[in-house]
Amino acid sequence: MNHWRYLWREALAVVFMLMGIFGLVQALGLVAQRQVIGASLVGILGLFVFRGGLSLLKVAMAARIVQQTQDRLYPAPAQPLPSVRRAQGLPGGSRRAGPQS
Repeated sequence: MNHWRYLWREALAVVFMLMGIFGLVQALGLVAQRQVIGASLVGILGLFVFRGGLSLLKVAMAARIVQQTQDRLYPAPAQPLPSVRRAQGLPGGSRRAGPQS
């Protein structure tokens, strides 16, 4: 299974969530300075970025769970043993592959 594909999504989701929290903290700082209109704009933007990161994290986790479930339900077929490969005339056996007469 390719773990890197899900790891990138999860890392990006965490970055978005941290950016959203940072925006909310900045909004609180603006409220302390009595700049309510600016604080509301920054707060709403931070809230949307945070929710987007949370949604992306949920999607990444769901995709990982679905992939793990599929790997358990439908495992990759095992390769036949060399003796079976020789009997069937498949490459990898002792018989040479080539034109047959």
